[in-house]
Amino acid sequence: MIRSVSAGLLAACFLAGSVACGPGAAPALAAPASFDCTKAHNATERAICADAGLSARDLEIAGTIAGLLRRLDLVTAKILREDQAAFLADRNEQQGDRAGLATALAARSAFLASIDPAPRADFAGDWANARGRLVVRRGDAGSWTVEVDARDPGGLWTCRFTGTAKAGRPDLAAESRETAVGWTVRIVRKAGALQVSVEVPDGGKPGAPFPACTERGSVAGGYLPVK
Repeated sequence: MIRSVSAGLLAACFLAGSVACGPGAAPALAAPASFDCTKAHNATERAICADAGLSARDLEIAGTIAGLLRRLDLVTAKILREDQAAFLADRNEQQGDRAGLATALAARSAFLASIDPAPRADFAGDWANARGRLVVRRGDAGSWTVEVDARDPGGLWTCRFTGTAKAGRPDLAAESRETAVGWTVRIVRKAGALQVSVEVPDGGKPGAPFPACTERGSVAGGYLPVK
């Protein structure tokens, strides 16, 4: 029986689960998880601790995060931590549903494996987070094309934005001719990641819902480089 987790997992255990863990943590009911199963706080954590397959996947995620944190710059690592927190919030909505958890954890594992720590020269490439994907491509005459596809894992909302940005700025200000006309999706480089925000049209009401999203949807947030 495994009695402790590696030093790398200890550095990332709080990211893969939501409770403290340590070398002296008691083993899970089925197999060790990345957190102390004797202090499981909700039905989702208890389900992970009671299922050997879910526990193994949870440990795998913790190990992948630990490896990434060693390779990413400090700013990008912070965005990864924030993204993992968002994933955990979505994961805990599963309320102990083992089939749903298996799907969610497998998808998260695949996403983490797709993160590309290699430095990028500019905005071009594929970027993603727990809730969406951002694709930036060079267009004609120095322009850029921007596509964002985001969705709530629970199916509560979706977002779909396609726009064009002009070159010559330290950031990209993408505007759409189809959806969300007059709105701006602004993209800023944050070390090895991108930060996305949405700007209301001139004269628009602050806090108005973004037309490219269904109710409560958002494309804002940090996006990590992916292969």
